[in-house]
Amino acid sequence: MLEGRIKVSGSFTRRFPKKSIFIKLENGQQWQSQRKISLDAMATDGSMQREWLACQLVHALGMPGPELDYVRVYINDRYRGLFMHTEWLDTKVIARYGLGADGQFFHPSDSQFCGDFLPHKEKSLKDCWFKLSPQDKDFSPLQALIDDINQT
Repeated sequence: MLEGRIKVSGSFTRRFPKKSIFIKLENGQQWQSQRKISLDAMATDGSMQREWLACQLVHALGMPGPELDYVRVYINDRYRGLFMHTEWLDTKVIARYGLGADGQFFHPSDSQFCGDFLPHKEKSLKDCWFKLSPQDKDFSPLQALIDDINQT
């Protein structure tokens, strides 16, 4: 039995009966070589296949992407449903794909929806994103990407 902390994740889907969850295991404990576990409830996908198919397409095109698998989740011996386990994205994943440490790695914050890159979101980059690598406060590469997307 593994011990850790569980919290609800997702911003838009928190109002759905089946919630996505994030698990952080206690120090020294791992599940599938990970201490941080992201389980997506797939609440807006009745087929429960959209993310898996998208990731399979990314892999088929030879692009790096997280590993996904389906898991049946039990919490305190009570079945909670089928979830999509998404490999935790961190600098180890970047190294595994050989992308090097010289790039920029941003991870979206779960506290609010920021995935649309609309101009009104530009002022809140630090509220919407964590910068994992390099660990500095320079968000200008992300700002440049957003500007390019909006100009296109």
